[in-house]
Amino acid sequence: MKVKQSSIVKKQVKLKQKLAGSKSAASRLMRSTGVLKKNPSTETAHVEVMNRSDADITATILVFSWDSDSPVMIGETSVIVPVGSLRSFSTSLIDVFEHYEVVAILSSAANVIVNHFGIADNVPQLGNIVLDRDFISVDI
Repeated sequence: MKVKQSSIVKKQVKLKQKLAGSKSAASRLMRSTGVLKKNPSTETAHVEVMNRSDADITATILVFSWDSDSPVMIGETSVIVPVGSLRSFSTSLIDVFEHYEVVAILSSAANVIVNHFGIADNVPQLGNIVLDRDFISVDI
């Protein structure tokens, strides 16, 4: 299922891609958790990207607070994920009170698995787990 993203998020993502030297938004795949209701115990948004493809990929993870009913970027990390490897990303959610979203922008999604865990003391929190199959592809 594909969903249209808000114009504010779209502008922020396009700006980040432009600054990063991306040739076109269409050349990348954007996947979202959707807006999540934060478990009161959740302290950190932890994302794992596993690359089982036959080529390195670039993964950019963006985390947004939706507490003000509009997205506010609170975290951004971009790395190359080599073939046959796993990379983890963590963003503090201490200042998020109600709602947040995790967005993964991948240079390729073939044989790439993305999972998100809202964690406290390194323990996944109920309601804040989004596995690869539950991420939503978003048009940029």
